[in-house]
Amino acid sequence: TGNFFLDMISKNGYDTCELHYKWNQDLTSAKITNYFESTPTPMSKSFMSLSIELAPYWRWKFGFEISKKEEKEAKLMDGKCCPSDSCRGKATLGEDGPCETISMACGEILDDDVNQCPFYVRKNKIAGIKKIANYYYVYPLGDKYGNPTPYFKHFIEAYVDNNVKHIFHVVKR
Repeated sequence: TGNFFLDMISKNGYDTCELHYKWNQDLTSAKITNYFESTPTPMSKSFMSLSIELAPYWRWKFGFEISKKEEKEAKLMDGKCCPSDSCRGKATLGEDGPCETISMACGEILDDDVNQCPFYVRKNKIAGIKKIANYYYVYPLGDKYGNPTPYFKHFIEAYVDNNVKHIFHVVKR
């Protein structure tokens, strides 16, 4: 991961790692493809599958259905993941107004709370094994207007602390 991954792909003649996302209709989950074709990994796509899913807290915050257990947990996380006096509660994000985006709605996220509040959870599932999977957290860094979210500060600090020198992200439509 991190620098090791970037060094691995550049030493093997790869100058990009282009991932393709096949999103479901409401953009709450996607299958990730093209990873194995873009990197010199020894694993094959028949052995492992990659996906990304909107975390239950954020599903709740945007008004999507979640289980009763997840809803109980989401209510407890609301003050940690999106601190706000005016945008608390279920289905308060995504509509026009002061709670339209995470950048507009959420206040400062405490360092101790960041790991409890991933936006998306990326999963690596190994074929034939139902209970074993690797999980990677994905955080919202900017909104549709280009404004940084409260999570952006933590992202930059983590990159500096881990001596990462380059950040790249490309979206094609």
